[in-house]
Amino acid sequence: MLTNDLLFVVILLELFRTIINFLKSHVITLEPFLYVGIIAATRRILTGGGQLAFLETMSEQAFNRYLWDIGLNVIIVLALILAVFIYNWSSRPREGPA
Repeated sequence: MLTNDLLFVVILLELFRTIINFLKSHVITLEPFLYVGIIAATRRILTGGGQLAFLETMSEQAFNRYLWDIGLNVIIVLALILAVFIYNWSSRPREGPA
C-alpha cells in the first residue's frame, strides 16, 4: 500500500530532522515526537482499513476488535493533536506588563 509506505517515510524524515536539530543545538523538543505519534496512529488507522478491505469473511469478534483498534487510534490522534496545541500555546512568548 503506497499510503502506508509514504507515511512510514514521513515518520523517518521527522525523526531524522529531530536528530539533526539535536546535533546542532543539543536541545530535544517535544513537538516532533508528537507529530510522529500522530502520523503513526493515522498510519495504523489507514492500514487497518486496508487490511479489512482484503478480507473475504470476518467474524464478529474480529470486527469488534477492529472497531476497538480504530477507536483507540482515533482517541490517540485527538489527544496528540490537543497536546500539540497545548505545547504551542505554552511555548509562545508572553508579553509581560510594560
